[in-house]
Amino acid sequence: MAVPNAQHAIVRFGELTLKGLNRRVFVQQLRTNILRRLTAAPKAKVIVKYDHALVFLNGEPEHVVIDALTDTFGISSFSMVYPCVPELESVCEMAVQLLSGEEPCTFKVDTRRKDKTLAFTSVDWDKAVGGAVLRQTSHKVDIHDPQITVRIEVDARTAYLSVKVYPGLGGMPVGSIGKALVLLSGGIDSPVAAYLAMKRGLEIEAVHFASPPYTSPQAVRKVYDLAIQLSRYQPHLIVHTIPVTDLQLELYAKANPSYAVILLRRHMIRLATRLAKQRSAQALITGESLGQVASQSMESMSVIQAVTELPVLRPVVAFDKLDIIAIAKKIDTYRISIEPYADCCTLFSVVNPITRPRLNDVLAEEVKIDYEPMLEACLAGMETQTPVTQTADYL
Repeated sequence: MAVPNAQHAIVRFGELTLKGLNRRVFVQQLRTNILRRLTAAPKAKVIVKYDHALVFLNGEPEHVVIDALTDTFGISSFSMVYPCVPELESVCEMAVQLLSGEEPCTFKVDTRRKDKTLAFTSVDWDKAVGGAVLRQTSHKVDIHDPQITVRIEVDARTAYLSVKVYPGLGGMPVGSIGKALVLLSGGIDSPVAAYLAMKRGLEIEAVHFASPPYTSPQAVRKVYDLAIQLSRYQPHLIVHTIPVTDLQLELYAKANPSYAVILLRRHMIRLATRLAKQRSAQALITGESLGQVASQSMESMSVIQAVTELPVLRPVVAFDKLDIIAIAKKIDTYRISIEPYADCCTLFSVVNPITRPRLNDVLAEEVKIDYEPMLEACLAGMETQTPVTQTADYL
């Protein structure tokens, strides 16, 4: 007997089950996000229960649903469920076929009769199905700590089997907590920060600062490629590109070079704050990791964020570089981040950057520049895109 396509998936919530009276808000956001990820399976339907959801395939390809659920935050795990006629021989045959595709491991069978008038007990079917799997596969029984549990739910009309438990991403549904603007540089750290922010339920938009013609179109393309990769978790991620060439040249020409990076980052935060307010974002997100570079000392971060009243969230602040790289490889942004295209922060190197700036000294350097008209010019030159896989050069 050929194994039919799965009828539905059972989606387990995990952390969402801990929510109280506002659980409905989080669960409905998860349902919305699942449907957004299922645009390639328009016939699929999502029904929400108290502590799980059911995704009915309605004939849509199984792999499309698996891919969508795998990349959706807020899901602890999920399983595909296969229908079968409620006869022992058919159920045994399907269980064997489902397990034949798995590497040899330990298993147990867990049968539940929805209709208690059926002329068999759950234990009868546990023994019969388990015996069939033992005889026809290389799997071994372990009823205490199995690697796979064959779950069977049976009533008078249908038996439902599930075998494999797919791990979810966990976290909270994107958009359930609020919205934030991430400063996406093109390096290794900021895409990881964006990923972790989405995992905690934040919807994000990205802002990138470019210095054309000193930064190349490939540098912007690289950022757009990162946004495309992050769109796995939040479809249609928007990227705003702000040119800061004139501002940056003015800083390096008139201010003490040791303060140039600090001053530039303060202006980036100013620009990001104004953009965040336009886009109804409630916070800024950066990829700063404490002590990693000169502008990421405690004193530097304090001076830089002093220009904004918005919260500045730093999801990787306590991570070391190897921790960040490990996540970047997991989410497949690392290979893009290491492409050799310089961004505006690395373009003009400073020999002796200040590492413990005092706010009064920074303000003394900042007044050397009439920056307000330049900030307005930067925003006027902003371009907003929803990146796609192939585009022309942007600058």
